[in-house]
Amino acid sequence: MHKHNNIDRSICLFAAQREGRDALHAAQSAISEKIMGGEQLVVDKVCEIHRASTYSEMTAFEATAEFASRLQLNTGATDRRYDLRVCDASMFRAIWKARQLVDMTGINYRDYVQRAVTFLRHCGKKRITPAMLVSAEVQLHVMELDAVSR
Repeated sequence: MHKHNNIDRSICLFAAQREGRDALHAAQSAISEKIMGGEQLVVDKVCEIHRASTYSEMTAFEATAEFASRLQLNTGATDRRYDLRVCDASMFRAIWKARQLVDMTGINYRDYVQRAVTFLRHCGKKRITPAMLVSAEVQLHVMELDAVSR
């Protein structure tokens, strides 16, 4: 099986979406709990408090999908490695945890990811991973840029 071919997750989300918003949120929660575990979902309650206001109405799953979309856009990835519907479980966890750390900064995903990717490219990195975005060096750089821009 191809590592980006988790069709069961995709079908579950698609079917739930057709049933309505409540069913979709329930499916997202079930998938998140299965992959991330209950402990990480508790951490999300703290992250939600700090999350940029742009994303305050989103569920943790929706916020993570938005973060992944920004990551894909800024890295130029053309495959589905950052698509929560089909990515493998380890990538799902990496994206989720990176999004949680970005939430704690209060910086919106668009600015954070753009600045982090630019910094990493300047450092010579070619294939950027979610973990790279939240390394201490990158976080400090992005937070300093954010402080200057306010």
